[in-house]
Amino acid sequence: MLWFSEPKMSWDTQDNAIVELDARKSRRTSILNSLDAIVGALKAQVAERLYRGLPDGGLPNYDSTTWDASTQSDIASFVRQAYDMQNSMNPLKGINPTKVDQTTRDILEGIYSTPRDTILEAIGTSTDFGGIVQSAHGEGMKHISQLIAQTAAKGYTRAIHGDAVLAAMKKRYSLVDGKYDPSELKRTFGQLAALDMSGELTTDVVYRIARK
Repeated sequence: MLWFSEPKMSWDTQDNAIVELDARKSRRTSILNSLDAIVGALKAQVAERLYRGLPDGGLPNYDSTTWDASTQSDIASFVRQAYDMQNSMNPLKGINPTKVDQTTRDILEGIYSTPRDTILEAIGTSTDFGGIVQSAHGEGMKHISQLIAQTAAKGYTRAIHGDAVLAAMKKRYSLVDGKYDPSELKRTFGQLAALDMSGELTTDVVYRIARK
């Protein structure tokens, strides 16, 4: 099961906390990269279909209001395949959405249902189908990133794991005693972990968030 659904609870030692931070950061990157690959493959399929029958040097027409029924049907099929949970590029392939927690269901919806439905609705109605695909993908990525960030410190309990996480963050960001409040770092670890996972956390940001 996915780490954001069933966390390993491995915040219990300094080394385990660092391993956990690295694993969650890597998993986030993997998911987002996979989604970029999925939409990239979809764009390529759409372009190939629109080039079909064009003379050499002809440009594909992304005004979907001018597409014939066959073109609309083919592209709708490409969209459904791209956002199918069994897509071979799907980073969450094999998950049963009825057997996961609400956060994971929200992530699945953000990955699949929301962009798929937006793109399907644009077929035959949008004069800039390529723009709709890109916009839906961008909004989906933003939404998914926010949802995943909510799970960055899942399994962490300040009273139980605070000292181990404090030691891990001191080592990870070369924190200097006196420049931050250890209690505040433990309290704000959820925020810090989310920033760490997205690559936005620096030593100065730790100092600012966990200031004395």
